[in-house]
Amino acid sequence: SRQQCDWLMDSHAAPAVIEATETPSTSIGCSSEQPQQQSDEMARLAQENANLKSELDSVKEEMRELRAIATEQAQRLALVEHRGAAVENVAMAANASVRRLANKVEAIGKDLIQVVNPFDQCRYDDWTGI
Repeated sequence: SRQQCDWLMDSHAAPAVIEATETPSTSIGCSSEQPQQQSDEMARLAQENANLKSELDSVKEEMRELRAIATEQAQRLALVEHRGAAVENVAMAANASVRRLANKVEAIGKDLIQVVNPFDQCRYDDWTGI
C-alpha cells in the first residue's frame, strides 16, 4: 500500500494514471497519517520486544539461580543419604557386637556359677530359670 502510494506520487508516473485517480492518496488508502501510525506501531512493537527480552533475561537468571539451588540440595541429600547409610552400618555393627557380648556374658555367667558351686545344680537351674 505504501509502495503504491509512492509509485503514484512519483514524478515518473504517467500523468494519465495520476489523473485517473481523483485523490491518489485517499483512493488507495494512503494518507499523511498512515506513516506516523506505522512509525508509532513500530516504536510500540520495538518497546514491547525490548520489554519481553528483558523479562526473558530475568527468567533465565532466575532459572540459573534455581538450578544452583537444586544442585546444592541434591548434593546435601546425597550427603545425608551417605551419612544415613554410614549410621545404619554402625548401628548394625554395634547391634551385632552387643549380641556377641551378651552371648559371652551369658557363657561366662554359666561358667562362673559352675565354678562357684559345681555341685549345686538346683541353684544354677534357679538362676537360669530352668
